[in-house]
Amino acid sequence: MDIFSAISKINNRREIADVLTETGLNYRICELGVQSGDNFRQLLRCRPSIAVAIDLWCDDGVASHNDESVSQDRLDECYRNMVHLSFAEPSVRVIRELTVRAASLFDDGWFDFVYVDADHSYDGVKQDIASWYPKVRSGGVFAGHDYLDNR
Repeated sequence: MDIFSAISKINNRREIADVLTETGLNYRICELGVQSGDNFRQLLRCRPSIAVAIDLWCDDGVASHNDESVSQDRLDECYRNMVHLSFAEPSVRVIRELTVRAASLFDDGWFDFVYVDADHSYDGVKQDIASWYPKVRSGGVFAGHDYLDNR
């Protein structure tokens, strides 16, 4: 199945892993804005060779970085849980950094799939697109979730 046909059938982001598996786009994947890791764990169902989880996990006072107003204690717990996941799943790499800064750690065209769900402001999403779109290989998938225009 070609990727465009497969993507058009997605009704819920929990179905993304199935599409990645079907289309062979599951070698190197990345999610920006992981927080508790629920969606990231769903993506792991496609059994990627490398799965990169990037999040700041820090309440730095910027509302669009912590759009659910999660406490720092909870963010630290989320980060620790992701680190533990990386011990259990050898494919998982966890990076605690602003997503725009973390982009410099990867060569252009390196990922098969990048999922943007980090800074939820218009400018933040725009910066993530500019920083991360080049990181997806030709024929790969660049996807995302949401942004909030009132932040």
